[in-house]
Amino acid sequence: MRLTVKRLFSSSELIFVTTSSETKFIFCKNLMKDSMRIQAICFDLDGTLLDTLADIGNAANAALLRFDLPTHPLERYRYFVGEGASRLMEQIVPQTCASDEW
Repeated sequence: MRLTVKRLFSSSELIFVTTSSETKFIFCKNLMKDSMRIQAICFDLDGTLLDTLADIGNAANAALLRFDLPTHPLERYRYFVGEGASRLMEQIVPQTCASDEW
């Protein structure tokens, strides 16, 4: 996935971040008063600015294939992600495998 950051106007009055399909974030500096200056911006990168589901699914399926384990459809990974890598592996590795095997 390609992430593009563009600045319009030399004074950085308008900044927007886009993915290949749409604009995700717009910031207009001149609309803010000095008393309301932004000191930090928090955002959810994965699944918001970047859609990494296919990357995670492809990497996990490659690891499963390496150990001759069955893979999962990429769409199914939507239900596996969000609780960390260890939990992901617990969910995708067959229950018949002992944890020391993987």
